Amino acid sequence: MRDFVVSPGFAGVVALLSAVIVAGAVLHASRRARQRFEQQREQQERRQDQTRDDAANALAWERWQWVVDTAGIEPAASEGATLGLGPAVTLELLGGLLREAERLGDETLAKAVAVYQEQLVLVLAQQAGPVSGIAGTAKERTPSSAAETPSAATPSATVTESSGGRRRR
Repeated sequence: MRDFVVSPGFAGVVALLSAVIVAGAVLHASRRARQRFEQQREQQERRQDQTRDDAANALAWERWQWVVDTAGIEPAASEGATLGLGPAVTLELLGGLLREAERLGDETLAKAVAVYQEQLVLVLAQQAGPVSGIAGTAKERTPSSAAETPSAATPSATVTESSGGRRRR
């Protein structure tokens, strides 16, 4: 046995064993370093995603504030101003904001936009007046009053030819 311990074969086995131990240590260290790198990269991606979401959320809140500020202003007739956003544009913007808030997961903004939409629809309905009022004006017109209206005053007779556009052949 003593001869084997001092032989070149034993030195080869010890060298091989030490190489396996060193390789295992290197593999273990590289695996740990890769795991740390992956964790750091994931944390950085989460921070970037959070920053992006925060910026998108802040932008959505700014849009919400702009819509509320802009849609809530009724221009005075004496100012000669035209209608700002208008109900159709306002409702479309609110619908987009609602979708954006739901995509971002901002429940507070989504609920606020939904309530504002409902309130706007109620206000528009109140401004339009009751449907019975429209039906009442149609009932007030009698055949005798329709007979008094000259045919030249009908809407189809007052249509004029436009000077622009393409002509049909």
